[in-house]
Amino acid sequence: MKNNDGMADLIATLEALVGQFYHNEQKRGGFFFRYPATFIRDGKTYECRGGKIPNLTSEELSTVRYKTGANSLYIGQALYQVMDFLEERYNGKIDFTELEIEYQLSQIGSPFSLFDDLFPDEDDEDENVDDEE
Repeated sequence: MKNNDGMADLIATLEALVGQFYHNEQKRGGFFFRYPATFIRDGKTYECRGGKIPNLTSEELSTVRYKTGANSLYIGQALYQVMDFLEERYNGKIDFTELEIEYQLSQIGSPFSLFDDLFPDEDDEDENVDDEE
């Protein structure tokens, strides 16, 4: 699996899903909450306490972690390894890099769709115009 910014964005989304399942049992009834993810960007440490880490790059991916006292779970690396394991286990039948590229392209749409109103298809000719014979 290739570590690129598209994959980093996918892993940031997965991390946000995992992070929301922290559970505090000390309070009566307990409650779920979004555990803060710590990451390093441009040499500075940040915490993400809500949603997904914005604009995570492939270089920052390895720094994403959950800090729990003296211990850290490097969730970015862990999720990358899980996805890589799945690709290998299923002999390349799953290619997360390719799937993410396809997904990202489907979200963008065609850049030419902006001109659809200006240049209608020939099949969409105005009904009020008669053909000359």
